[in-house]
Amino acid sequence: MSEKDGKEKGQDNEEGEKRSLRQVLAELVESSSLHGLPRIVSSRHIAIKILWLLLLFGAATVLTIQMVGLFREYFSYPTQTSVSMHYAQLAFPALTFCNMNQIRHNSKWNDNPELYDIYQASWSQNIVDNENFTIDNLIGWGLPETNAQALLTDFHNSRDGYEAWRSRILFVLRNISKEERIAIGHQADVFIHSTKVAGYSLESTAFNIIQSPLYGNCFTLESSSLISRGSGQGHALSIVFNIERYEYFKQSSSAFGVRMVLHEKGTIPLPESEGVTLNTAFETNVGIRLVSIERLGGRYGDCTNGESFVATYNSSYTVPMCYVVCEAEYTAIECGCIPLYTPESLPFDKPICDVDNVSARDCLTKVKNDIYNGDLSCDCKTPCKQSVYTMTLSGRSWPHDEYLKTIILKDICKRKNSAYDGYYKNGDKFCDKLANDTITVAELETIAGNFISINVYFEDLNYEHIAEEALYNPVRFLSDIGGAMGLYMGASVLTYVEILQVIPEIIIYLFSRNRTSVNPM
Repeated sequence: MSEKDGKEKGQDNEEGEKRSLRQVLAELVESSSLHGLPRIVSSRHIAIKILWLLLLFGAATVLTIQMVGLFREYFSYPTQTSVSMHYAQLAFPALTFCNMNQIRHNSKWNDNPELYDIYQASWSQNIVDNENFTIDNLIGWGLPETNAQALLTDFHNSRDGYEAWRSRILFVLRNISKEERIAIGHQADVFIHSTKVAGYSLESTAFNIIQSPLYGNCFTLESSSLISRGSGQGHALSIVFNIERYEYFKQSSSAFGVRMVLHEKGTIPLPESEGVTLNTAFETNVGIRLVSIERLGGRYGDCTNGESFVATYNSSYTVPMCYVVCEAEYTAIECGCIPLYTPESLPFDKPICDVDNVSARDCLTKVKNDIYNGDLSCDCKTPCKQSVYTMTLSGRSWPHDEYLKTIILKDICKRKNSAYDGYYKNGDKFCDKLANDTITVAELETIAGNFISINVYFEDLNYEHIAEEALYNPVRFLSDIGGAMGLYMGASVLTYVEILQVIPEIIIYLFSRNRTSVNPM
């Protein structure tokens, strides 16, 4: 073989190898299921090739834009709300009742020297409202001159003077032992005159006693066995209260009544800011409905399960309690004390802020304003799971004279209770008058003012369940991606596998070419 023939044969082999590579790529493109690519290769005219290339580029651009939108929507984690109705035998919520009077007048409150002194010589409505009352009177009570001047300016009228008197009593009460406060407050066996659930009696010992900074002794009924098996008043929780209005400590209580709070089990009630007031000589019917709320947490929403709150404060999480804790924490840091109305079950080791200390009052006001204005953040998130009870109130005057005489008063006179003896038996001798049938209408009206009746029942055992759900879940996201790919490119997942197939095909071709490329010399 001549040198010329060898060179020509080498050139033919090189051209054959190049043609083979083009053939491999052309075969892959012509067999592709991606719309447009086969047309670019198979078209005979350059103008047609350019047209299909532009169309393919435009479709790819629009697909890219839509894919960016789909990814943005998916990673914004949108939610939707679903509402459904369910039927079940429902458990009663926790119920807390407070007699709106901290101190029984005939208790041994005067054994405490601070309470006795403040009753005798400190705040009094008549003294504060006296035109001849001067700053020297306050200084004579032991107050610093700066505090005395501020208090004289702020409370130089009847109502403010009374509120100052009451606040001072509450402050003194918070600084005596819990046992003493419970002892001088209203007791369950008298306050809770009778309790029935669907007609069955319940003892007053079923109520747990708690302390309210404003109302003193409160009583919580919280039991998993209290289940309503029907709706309406026939399945109601019925309670009769005896508020002992003759025991009201008038210097710190401005009116008669009972404070009621419906709350989730395991939570701390806040009768100072939540609940409703029940009137004396009145029967209140409370129809309740349950709304169960479930929120998505994590990436879908900013809610909390309250685990850290429970671990720290030994109470289930609620938003109102979170704000109470938040205010107390900031006040403890900024003022070195905690607000008067902070529940004592919270684990704070700071003293109660003195109501007569002007700097402490100013500091409390500043903290409240900073929280309200957003200068101090509380980060109180909504709970991920929540049971909300809506109430419908109705009522009537109660009881009439015959029911009062034959049922309530007769029952009281049978009971051997020292709390009743001083008023009903020995004092005005209502029991003797009842036995002799000489009790008057006016006396019955006076007695009726001591009693309150309440019926709590479910209006319907159908309850509403409100749940947040993911609006854009992974299945829908993948479906939208597949729809966009099919619409603009006629592509599917396997189409992109075909595109990836180019890489192994080229590798196989190059590997085969290296093995078959032998020098003919």
